[in-house]
Amino acid sequence: MKNISKVICVTALIFSAQASIGCDYPSKISIPDGNTVTKEEMVEGIRAMKKWQADLVVYRTCIVEETEAAKKAIETADPEKGLAQITALERQLDLKHNASVDDEIKIGADFNEQIGNFNSKNKK
Repeated sequence: MKNISKVICVTALIFSAQASIGCDYPSKISIPDGNTVTKEEMVEGIRAMKKWQADLVVYRTCIVEETEAAKKAIETADPEKGLAQITALERQLDLKHNASVDDEIKIGADFNEQIGNFNSKNKK
């Protein structure tokens, strides 16, 4: 009975800590329209894209660290019974990580298309 109470307490602590601290997913950027923006606006868009990509790296690092801390807490409370919880945490980490990579690829491709549009429009 004590072990079950430990697991419940640790699980509640982990999920409440994740909810209060958490890793904030960076706000998606606005992709400039390469057909209408000025050079300065495109350069600013590129800066925003680079910052967003750097923020995604910070986010991914945070979710890994958060997951590792949660796994250690579960392993400390009850290593045998915590296996299912650890597996669930690892699945959640994979989903969050993969979603952020998918966003980066999609937005990167859309942004590159607009850079191409901008370059075509501004050929001299």
